[in-house]
Amino acid sequence: MNLHLLPLVCVYFLGAWVLWPLGWYISLGYGLFAVISNLVFISTICACCASFGRNTCASGYGAISARLVRRGKAGDFPSCFKRYIPLVAAGWALPVIGGLVILYLSMGDLRDLFFAIAPLLIFSIVAFGVLPRSSKESCARCPQRRNCPGARFTVGERGKVA
Repeated sequence: MNLHLLPLVCVYFLGAWVLWPLGWYISLGYGLFAVISNLVFISTICACCASFGRNTCASGYGAISARLVRRGKAGDFPSCFKRYIPLVAAGWALPVIGGLVILYLSMGDLRDLFFAIAPLLIFSIVAFGVLPRSSKESCARCPQRRNCPGARFTVGERGKVA
C-alpha cells in the first residue's frame, strides 16, 4: 500500500466539506457517491489489472478486488479504465461545481465568500496537486503502467517514467 490512498481519502473528505454549505444531505450523498464509485472502480477496472489479487498492487486495490469479484480479462484493462474512470472523475468535479455555486451565492458577503473560497482552494490543491504527485511513484512501479490510460497523467506518455 502506498501514500496515494491518504490523499485520495482526503480528497473525498474535503469534497464533502466543500459541499457542506449546500446541506448536510448533499455532503452525505457525495460521501456515498465516493464510496460507490470506488467500489465500481475496484470491481471493474481492478478486476482486469495485472496486479489483480496481488499484495504488490501499489494502490492496495488488487487484493481488495480479488475478494469482491472474479478476475476479468487483462486485455480489457484499457477499455474498462476508459469506460469507468469518468465515474471516479465525477467525484472530483462535483465539489468544484458545488464550490462554484457556493461562491456565486456568497458574493454579497465577504465573510461568506472567504468561507466558500478556503475549502474549494484546499480541495483543489489536494485533488489536483498533491494526489497526482503522490501517485507518481506508485504508477511508475505499476506493471500495468504501459497499458494504463491514466499513467500519462502521473508518469508521462505511454507510462514512461518522466
